[in-house]
Order: sequence, then C-alpha cells, then structure tokens
Amino acid sequence: MKKMFTKRLMVYMALAFVATIIFIFALQTIAAHNNNADSAVEKLEMVKEKLLSNDSEIEKLTKSLGENNLAKTRAFAEILANDETLLTDAKRLQEICDELMVNELHVIDAKGIITHSTISGYIGFDMNSGEQSAAFMVIVDDPSIEIVQEPQKNVIEGTVIQYIGVARLDEKGLVQVGIRPEILEETLANTEIDVVLKDMEYGENGYVFAVDMESGLVLAHPNEKLIGKNAEEIGILIKAGEGKAKIDGITGYYVAEEYNGMLIGTFLPSNEYYEARTNQTIVVAISMLAIFIVLIIVINRTVDKNIVKGINNLAVSMKKIAGGDFEVVVKEESTPEFTQLSGDINTMAESILNSMNDNQKLLIQQKADICHLV
Repeated sequence: MKKMFTKRLMVYMALAFVATIIFIFALQTIAAHNNNADSAVEKLEMVKEKLLSNDSEIEKLTKSLGENNLAKTRAFAEILANDETLLTDAKRLQEICDELMVNELHVIDAKGIITHSTISGYIGFDMNSGEQSAAFMVIVDDPSIEIVQEPQKNVIEGTVIQYIGVARLDEKGLVQVGIRPEILEETLANTEIDVVLKDMEYGENGYVFAVDMESGLVLAHPNEKLIGKNAEEIGILIKAGEGKAKIDGITGYYVAEEYNGMLIGTFLPSNEYYEARTNQTIVVAISMLAIFIVLIIVINRTVDKNIVKGINNLAVSMKKIAGGDFEVVVKEESTPEFTQLSGDINTMAESILNSMNDNQKLLIQQKADICHLV
C-alpha cells in the first residue's frame, strides 16, 4: 500500500512539477519580451534625444559662427573704407586676412567682378556665373542686405567653405569673406549618425542601427563593412515595428522607429534576449525540485507514521477479533480519525461479545428448562 501510494504521489508531483515549469517558462518569456521591448524603446528615445541635442548644438554653433563671421566681414568693409591702399597692397590685404583669422578676402565691384582678393586665382571671377556667388549680388542694389550663407562647396575649388557678404562702404559693390568652418566640420563629423550610434551600448552584444529610408542604405552599424550597403540584403526590414530577424547572419529581435527620414532600431541576439528567462526558469526548476523532494520525504514519513502504522495496528486488532478474541481493546490515537475508528471497533467488539454472552446465557437457560420438563 505504501509503495503504491508513494508511486502515485511521485507521478502527481512530477506532473505538477512539469506543469509549473511550463507555466513559469511562459511567464518568463512574456516578462523577458516586455522588459526587452521597454528597454529598446527607452534606448531609441535616448538616441532621438541625442540626435535632437546634436542638431540643437549644431544650430547654435552655426548661428554663433555666423554672427562672429558677419562681424569680421563688417570689420573688413570698414578697414577697406578707411585704408584704400589695401586695393594696391596685396601683402597688406593678406595681413588683414590673417588678423581677422579668415581664409579668404574678396572685393567685388558693382558689376559683380572680383577685383581684389587674397587668392589671385579668384581675381576677375564673375559673381554672376555661379548660383552660390550670384546670391550675393542683391547687396549691390540694396546695401542694407547682409548675407551669411550656410557652409557649402564653393564654385571654383569645390571645397566646403562659408561665405559672408556685406556692402562696401567706400563705393558701390560688396566685400566678401570666406571661412572654412573647421570647428563646425569637426562638430558635424562627431555628430554623424554612425559616430553617435557607435557609442550607444545596448546589452552585451546588442546594438543600435540606422538606415536611410529613401535609399535603403545602412547609415550606422557596429560592423563598419555594412555601412553603405542595402539594408534588406543584410536582413534589416525598412519599416517601423518589432519582431524577429536575422541580421548579418545573427538571429535576434529588433525594435525600429522612423526618425527624420531614417529608420533607427535596436537589435539583440536571441540568446541574450531570453537569457534572463532561461536563468530564472533554471533557478525556479532547481528550487521546486528541491521543494518537491522534501515534500515527498515529509509526506511519506507522515503517511508512514500517521496512516500506515495506524492501519497496521488496526489490521492486527481486526485479525484478533476475526479470530474470536472480542476482548481486544483497540487503541490507535495517531490521528483523530483513527481515534474515532478505534472507538467504533471497540464498541462493535463489545457489542458482539455482549451478544455472544446473552446467547450463551439463553442457551443455558433453555437447557435448564428442558431438564426441568423431563
């Protein structure tokens, strides 16, 4: 009986163990997914805040540099108005260029021709011949206009430079200052999307990537060889959302959002994505296994002490009663149920014994009556 009980108990415990592990595994899967999804969204928010902050800093820097460069251009116009010898002294013109800490100085007449310059190759250039330079010609007609262009490639050399122009004070025309925005170039280089995302940590092996929505080309990825390649060819879907994907040969989970014409997203390998789930499930499984083993031992000992032993004692007493020993007193008090059962058996045995005694007395009385009649 004990073996059968223990066997069934172990089967039920095993089923309960498996069911519990499956349930815990499912809960941990949901928890891992939710936690990683939230973490991915938080990381993307950090990326957007960083990009927004960079844009703001670039805007401030551009405005500050523009105002500073405009002041230098105004200063050049005043110096030229006060010192006409600059137009005949190329060395002095270069000295003024160095003092103002700019790269180029140009003097343009009313027709838009560069008549004097710190760069001899520019002398004689017609400002009306290029879109970038022609934009400054409105100053000739309206001297109150001052132009600070965004840094861009110049017409002649194709180098990135910022031009600022104001009206001449000595005669009709304008002066122009050219400055290579090295500080701005350095800032822009440090705020490129691939540089920004390269420093963004996401888990141990995860990363943040970026794709140009229009061209579909990778803008940022920890594997620099993939930058510039078609995103879909390496497994990146060019759409916002989340899911499972195989990017650069590694299977994992991604979360992506659109931002300023880009697709920015996070990617975490599958083994790391559900690492917490696996660890938690193993811990719970070991803990539950230990608890189940202890429970089985405790239950077995309890059954052995309070049930099996009681049943054996009752069985011995019942065997004696069945053998005709009705004077047996059953006293099994291991549990309230056995105490009650012991009392019931004792009452039954006492009742049987009384009935037998009454029958015995009746038989003796019957025999006496028969003998008296004879």
